[in-house]
Amino acid sequence: MAATAIGVIIGPAAAGIVDPQDAFAGKALYTVVEQFSRIILAIQSISIALSLPTLYYERNWFSVLMLVGPVMLLTWAVSFGFTAAVFAGQFGLLQCLLIAATLIPTDPVLASTIVDGRFAETYLPAELRNVLQAEAAVNDGLSYPYFAIVMLLLKPRLSTGSAFGHWFYEAWAYEILLGIVMGACYGGFCRLLHTWGRRYKLEEQDSFLAHVIGMALGVLGLVTLVGAEGILAATVAGIAYTAREPQREREKYEAKSGIELIIVISYFVFFGAILPYPQWVEIGIGKLILFSLAVIFLRRTPVVLLLSPWIPAFARHNDLRATLTEAAFGGFYGPIGVGALFYAAGAYSELGEDRVFAVVSFVVLTSVIVHGLSAAPLCLTVHYALKHWNEEPVQSTGGGVTVPRTRHWLKYGQFWAHLFHRNLKYDHEPDSEPPIARHSMDDGDQA
Repeated sequence: MAATAIGVIIGPAAAGIVDPQDAFAGKALYTVVEQFSRIILAIQSISIALSLPTLYYERNWFSVLMLVGPVMLLTWAVSFGFTAAVFAGQFGLLQCLLIAATLIPTDPVLASTIVDGRFAETYLPAELRNVLQAEAAVNDGLSYPYFAIVMLLLKPRLSTGSAFGHWFYEAWAYEILLGIVMGACYGGFCRLLHTWGRRYKLEEQDSFLAHVIGMALGVLGLVTLVGAEGILAATVAGIAYTAREPQREREKYEAKSGIELIIVISYFVFFGAILPYPQWVEIGIGKLILFSLAVIFLRRTPVVLLLSPWIPAFARHNDLRATLTEAAFGGFYGPIGVGALFYAAGAYSELGEDRVFAVVSFVVLTSVIVHGLSAAPLCLTVHYALKHWNEEPVQSTGGGVTVPRTRHWLKYGQFWAHLFHRNLKYDHEPDSEPPIARHSMDDGDQA
């Protein structure tokens, strides 16, 4: 947030020290934004993949799959509804779908700054932090199919059937699958070279930061050269690289600090200096504020809350309140940032539509402010709520029915019944008997 503020101050809206829009006229500016964003996403995605616990994706594949599958699809649908409702008459149906597609990915840069570091590790559970970062590292690349199908449908030379055909064999079969295969091979090869280098003492110094930047730029250049999806390939390369060996904590923190200071801060300073104020005024500041707040608060949170019983990373508590608290935090902290700008700049490069970039840039700015200001208070709130509720697990209802574990509530068809049960009671002793059973035993003893 501070870096973006610095960019606004030194940009053309304030001091006018730097004006990227003059330096890069027209399409060149959006090309710079697209390529700069691509590099940032590749580096940050591979950094997250390298810093997660060993075999994290293998052991928590279902939670990640739920977040990048049903959650992303429903997020796209909700975002499309907000776009069509707020900007009715200003954007067509396909343009609304395009804006919604750019808002799907959760940003690995902002997510890392929010849920990583000493403060977050002190007040947030490791399971919650890890699943949010794991999702952010993957879904920027997996958002490409949503973006690609809308871009193909917007091309006048392609019919609807041809667009879907190109989508299947170009976006999925070639760009996505080939990127995954190449990323896995590249990460495995780098891992093999690193092992040989340490075994035969060919490496002078083992640097986590050097591995992150070197691997990210290498796999991004190689995969982009053949026309495949480089961002997802970078994440897969990081997963393959650390498949059998954990990284040291000290190296992880040094890498995070180095990446944020060198690259991430410079990117958001640049973003603050290129904000499209004239387009915002043309679209309407009031509409943009309403749309941004609706997207930030409602595009993911209700979806994650609804699906939380099926997401093991959230549904691991005995207390429903703890599950819903973590799910609400995980749904809200899907910040919109570099990934959205990357796809919005790509849309301008392909279609020449600058209003899409204007809408997305306003949402990104709002997300930076809202998530940046609320990070610390909500981390503390989640910490103390979980601490209190974990000491008071849900034991029984007023009717003497034992409440099952949260992850099984929907399975037994009792989720909503228990959620809105007015006589829900809490017992400090998890193994104590239901109230009616205790009273019955007491009455028998007295008789």
